Formats: sequence, C-alpha cells, structure tokens
Amino acid sequence: MKTLRILNLGAGVQSTTVLLMACKGILPKFDAAIFADTQWEPKEVYEHLAWLAGVSGAAGIPVLQVTAGNLREDSLAFLYDHKSQGRRAAMLPFFIKNPDGSRGKANRQCTSDYKVEIIEQTIRRQILGVKPGHRVPEGVQVIQAMGISSDEVRRARGRGDYWRQTQYPLCRIGDETLPAPMSRHDCLAWLGKYYPGRVVPRSACIGCPFHDDNEWLAIKAKPEQWADAVDFDHKAREADDRRIGETNALLGRRYLHDSLVPLDEVILKPRAVVDQVGFWREECLGMCGV
Repeated sequence: MKTLRILNLGAGVQSTTVLLMACKGILPKFDAAIFADTQWEPKEVYEHLAWLAGVSGAAGIPVLQVTAGNLREDSLAFLYDHKSQGRRAAMLPFFIKNPDGSRGKANRQCTSDYKVEIIEQTIRRQILGVKPGHRVPEGVQVIQAMGISSDEVRRARGRGDYWRQTQYPLCRIGDETLPAPMSRHDCLAWLGKYYPGRVVPRSACIGCPFHDDNEWLAIKAKPEQWADAVDFDHKAREADDRRIGETNALLGRRYLHDSLVPLDEVILKPRAVVDQVGFWREECLGMCGV
C-alpha cells in the first residue's frame, strides 16, 4: 500500500501550525501542502504564504499553489451574464433582500468550486497521475489533513472512500500524534514560542459575506481592500438591477453584509469577544479561515 500525506493549506493560523509542526517533526511529514488560491485573498496572506513555502520547502515539504480561477472576476461575470453557456456559476453566499422586504440567502458554491474541487483535482491528476475519468488505482491511500482546531471541531467533516481518508491532527481525529487537542489559542501560543514575531493573517477572501463586523473593520482599515469590497458589493447589485430590468421579474438584490445595507453605509459594530467559530459560524466545509 502506497500512502501519501497531503495538507489542505489555508495559510491561516491553524493550517500554518500544522505545517510548521510537520516541518519540525512534531507531526508526521507531509508529501505536499496544497493552497487553493481564489485570487482574492488579502496581500498579507500571499506574503505569509511565500514565507511559509520557503520554510516548508527547506524541510522537504513542497507547497503547491493551485487555482480554479479568479473568484471575484468569475462571480461578477456570472452575475452580469448568467445565461452564458459554459459560464462558471461562481456563487458567493450573498444576503438577499427580497422584493417584499424579507431576507434570503444565496447558495454557496465558492468553497466547493474554488477550494475543495481544485485540491481534489490536484491530488488526483498532478500528484497521483490519474487521468480524467479514471479511478484512483487500488493500493494507493491518501491521508488528507485539515487545520481544524479543537474549539471548532464541529466544522470537521469525516470524508473518506477507498483511496482517501481525512484527518484533523489538531483535534486528534484520525491522527493522535499530539498529546492533547489544540485550540486556535493554543496554536497562537505555539507559533509565538517557536516563531516569535511571525504574524499569521486570517485567510479569507476580501469580499466574503461570512465576515462579521470585526473583520469588516479590519478590512476597512486597509483602504485598498475596503475599496475592493465596496466596489464588489455595489457591482453585485448593479448586476441584479440589470437582470431585473431585462426580465421584469420580482427578484432579490444581493448584499455582502447581513444588515442588507450597502457595505459603505453599514454602521459596523465590533464584538468585544472575538472567536474563530464566530467568524465561520456558517462555514462547515473546513476549508476557509484556517
């Protein structure tokens, strides 16, 4: 049986901790770490990823940066031309204000299309050499690790088949190497001890509707990122208005903020207690924010 260990690398606190622990031999070594790039992460995430790839590469663990496309551009292209044949339905979980004033929520396809599927495709085709339409051969086992910490264990989802098994080392699920589960706070403490001064940014798309007000305030403090998010928020509704004008139908309008108010008009109210689960209360695929 040939076994390969792969890390789903979000480049946030938890997956960074898992990768660096593997580099130090605290956790079993990975054959590769895969970062699924939506091309819409903050600049500091890409800077951290470059540093991380250097440390990891020196330890013999390559970081593969792969992408299914530019989520921001694909999403707007779909919203403006949703009838186009072959157009990728790049759908974010927008908050919807219906014509009668009621609330709705758009289906989410971004995590699946831009993270889950491209990582699986990379494993199957690039790492295992399996051609499209072919099965992974018998005798190959992939251990796929994710950086979910113990304080958000509810996001862990068992996934496995004849060739793949999912593990959550920080929760001691599938991999009991660590003496005890580690929370996000524990990860920060470990990083502070072994990599003092290293600031690990939160990994999330700039215009993710799952941001709470604390995160929106952090983005607002960076004018370029804030302008990007505000522009995207407005353009989403411009696309809605165009579609409504073309169809004369009663359709809802999309917003990034759950108040159903344009992002640049929202009165942001920070929470005193900040926790990772709060940020990702609706993201249960374990692929974002870690």
